[in-house]
Amino acid sequence: MRKLLYPIFAAVIFIACKQNEEAKPYVKTITAPSTQSIQDNNSIEEEFDDIANIVTTALESNNLGASNRSILRSNTTETCYSGNLNTTNKILTLTFDSSKTCLDSKIRSGKIIISYTDRYVNQGSVITSTLSNYKVNGNKIEGTRVIKNQGKTDKGEIKFFITVSNAKLTKKNGDVVTWTSERTRLWIAGQETPINNLDDAYKIYGTANGTDSKGKKFIISVAEATPLELNIECWIQKRLPVSGVYSIIPEGEDERKVDYGTGNCDNSFILIYKGYSFPITVTN
Repeated sequence: MRKLLYPIFAAVIFIACKQNEEAKPYVKTITAPSTQSIQDNNSIEEEFDDIANIVTTALESNNLGASNRSILRSNTTETCYSGNLNTTNKILTLTFDSSKTCLDSKIRSGKIIISYTDRYVNQGSVITSTLSNYKVNGNKIEGTRVIKNQGKTDKGEIKFFITVSNAKLTKKNGDVVTWTSERTRLWIAGQETPINNLDDAYKIYGTANGTDSKGKKFIISVAEATPLELNIECWIQKRLPVSGVYSIIPEGEDERKVDYGTGNCDNSFILIYKGYSFPITVTN
């Protein structure tokens, strides 16, 4: 499980003492808030971003994506699963082999069952991915992901509306995280490079909510003005957005914001809480 590392900050405030006495500094220590909900949200969201990449790869490999996009260099799982395409019922089933290590050094088992109405790049298509006893390195992931193609924007970006329902991450240690989301995803780059999706990029905004591993509920909001940006090549390396801001409010606590910056590919972000900024480093 990936961990979040942050320092404790001290804000120094100078106050005046009695006349003719030397002023002495008053040091106030500002402690960063709990990051449990942030960490658990990141963990389950990372798994569903991973599933999105696997599903896209599988659709492309079975000629169900964009035309002429049959070679996907970002594929990290194709060597550890077998695919069964039922064109009559429009169902593609991916069965993972736990005896094989995937190219990203993870071990997966179970199935991802994909139903489709059309190529995912075609307006009006609906792709539904359901998880069946699906595990990654022993952590079980449950839930259903539905992606609906809403056509192109005025800028030519393909607009998808994505819902994740009944999501649940059960970690090997018994901790449980639940999650649901409703978000818009804009495909902003990479449509014109059919043999390589490493240059693909997406902007994402919308809402999510869940329960962290300590049983505390949380709600999340990503504004359209500050969307999360996923750069596929960077995401494969760091598993984090390269930019964007989201707000998270754990139950009974004050709002905090997560700021991923303005485009650098790294494993860090800024946690903003009560006007203070705390740099966070994500480690494996």
